Amino acid sequence: MSTTANEQQAVTPAAEPVKTDANAATDQPLGENGKKALEAERTARQDLEKQIKKLTDGLAALSGDPKSADPIASLTARLEALEESDKAKSARLKVSALARENGITDPDDLLLLESATDDASLSLLVKRLKPQPTTPKPDLTQGGSGGALPLNSDGLTEALKQALNIT
Repeated sequence: MSTTANEQQAVTPAAEPVKTDANAATDQPLGENGKKALEAERTARQDLEKQIKKLTDGLAALSGDPKSADPIASLTARLEALEESDKAKSARLKVSALARENGITDPDDLLLLESATDDASLSLLVKRLKPQPTTPKPDLTQGGSGGALPLNSDGLTEALKQALNIT
């Protein structure tokens, strides 16, 4: 995208007005109190500049890069990296706790759980990966029932005599 000379003139700010002799004539020299106030203001400014320099140097030292042009940006970047690291660590701890509660121990399953992006998908994965019981459920149709007579009982002998018509 190219700009024309007219567009460039429209974009550039207007220059400050030049002082004329009329402006200079209205300026009056400072009195004794004005000079003292001006000197106090200059001293205060120099003190503030020293404090700012000291703070900037301290921030640069904290940022780990003393030659950094912008120590605040460097510190902000470090803080964001630490926050991301804390979020990742918190997510890993949450996944680890869920896996432990649900008996999930396979390393591949743990990696799959860590890849979950939200709580809903994490809970679905936990339900899916939770180990199923390995012992079969009892089959109630097999085996003896409560109404059968034991083989060595007198009741069985009587039942056989009746079935065979033996007296």
